Amino acid sequence: MSKFKVTFQPDNKTVEVEAGTTLLQAAEAANVYINSLCGGEGLCGECRLQVLKGNARADKRAIGFFSAEELKHGYVLACQTKVNDNLEVMVPARSRLEMEKIITEGTQVSYSEPTHEAVEQPAGELTRISQPLVVKVFLELPEPTM
Repeated sequence: MSKFKVTFQPDNKTVEVEAGTTLLQAAEAANVYINSLCGGEGLCGECRLQVLKGNARADKRAIGFFSAEELKHGYVLACQTKVNDNLEVMVPARSRLEMEKIITEGTQVSYSEPTHEAVEQPAGELTRISQPLVVKVFLELPEPTM
């Protein structure tokens, strides 16, 4: 079986896949994450890609998700389009699935006690301007029993 190269922009990641592989599978092999809420069934239309170079067309199932202008500019659904040529595709921002990142290094966040400002009232009473909305309360509970 023949193999074809697929390049995903703007990441400029290239992967070589077997003929008949979907663009969604090729993207996964290239570690390019594409939004596909329906799991590749062609029902959600979230995995839109634009074919920049090569021969790939939207199939009849995917045509309903695009306007005539988008079809003219080479838009396809990644889950329904099979690779049968060397392709260069653009992954639009709305189709990207960005991975969340947990920040484990870098600047430390420190919290300080809120300051309490006092303003003198005309009658001589003092009023606090800022008071915390949340207060820590310690509870002593009896041991659970059956």
